[in-house]
Amino acid sequence: MIKNLLLPIVTTFNLLSVFAHEGEDHSHPIVADEKEAPALKMRPYVLSSWGELKFRDASEYILPSDPGLRAHLGRNHGGSVVDPVTGALYTTIGAKVIRFRAGGGVGVILEDDEKFGQGNFHGLTLEKGGDQPSFYFADNLRRLVRHRNYETGASVDFVSTSATHSYFAKGGKFAPTDVEIHTGTGNPWVFDGYGSNLVFDVKDQKEVWGGRNHFRTSHGGAFHREKLVVCSRGSGEICTLDLKGEIEQRFLILKGAMPCDIDFFGDYALVGCLSGPGAKEAEYPGAPCYIYHWPTKKVVSVLTPKKDFDHKNGRHIHNAAWWPQVVDGKVQKLFIALSYWNPGDFKLVEVTGLPLD
Repeated sequence: MIKNLLLPIVTTFNLLSVFAHEGEDHSHPIVADEKEAPALKMRPYVLSSWGELKFRDASEYILPSDPGLRAHLGRNHGGSVVDPVTGALYTTIGAKVIRFRAGGGVGVILEDDEKFGQGNFHGLTLEKGGDQPSFYFADNLRRLVRHRNYETGASVDFVSTSATHSYFAKGGKFAPTDVEIHTGTGNPWVFDGYGSNLVFDVKDQKEVWGGRNHFRTSHGGAFHREKLVVCSRGSGEICTLDLKGEIEQRFLILKGAMPCDIDFFGDYALVGCLSGPGAKEAEYPGAPCYIYHWPTKKVVSVLTPKKDFDHKNGRHIHNAAWWPQVVDGKVQKLFIALSYWNPGDFKLVEVTGLPLD
């Protein structure tokens, strides 16, 4: 455990930064409401590659036809998060954010001050929900964490420096791959997966956890029931840490599976993997997405979207996130948002068979 090391942060206001663009109007940060999707025949539910749950290819959710989005989609990494206030799902493609509402339709691109491809929002977390939300983004390409407030239009960039921590003092790069909100303090914590493998508080940095002796690419994770859960992608493990930074458990998914991130819905964990069994074979079925009953670590189902739904770009799953759709305070439907990488794509799948209360 590495504790009580202050990692200095350089804060840069976007209007003064090298990423700013002159002459742009941010007075209306959100574009027009979603358009209705074309009439589509509802796809049937099918059993997954293994397990007891059933899934449906939710093709009624459609990405915008924006040329910039389409040009960048093949290189996409991406992540997704749900707004508990509005129920909307947000996902990232390049350095843009797309919003989906329940019920299907074409996603809406949130206005921003940058074009597709300038950065890479590799992971994100929601700071404040509502019609004008605010987020933190981990941008591995520009080596920063960006805070974006869509109500005010302001951006603040947090960038690591070479002082204090030996890794950065020796010239090691800061290349964050995920960011999550600490359930206790409300502060953003960054996963420096492509850099130091440290996990630390972006704002106060009273604790710095992990490093190369703990994780082999701290690619992503989540705070869950007063624990920090980290996907050590290179070792195929999911590590559970207490809030002092001590590793309590190392859970091996599968050697070579390369789990990228984990998301929770009650007692159920969703783990999207970059690779899977038979990855070197000509008839590779695609990367798996595991659904666990997390207290017992029992596999409930294994979803393989490339094989199960002919998602041709589902060779590698970069991110998988739950999207519970709530009506009158109760979850009525449950979806999985899937971000594919190399080639990049984004798909939604509905799941049935899990308890929704």
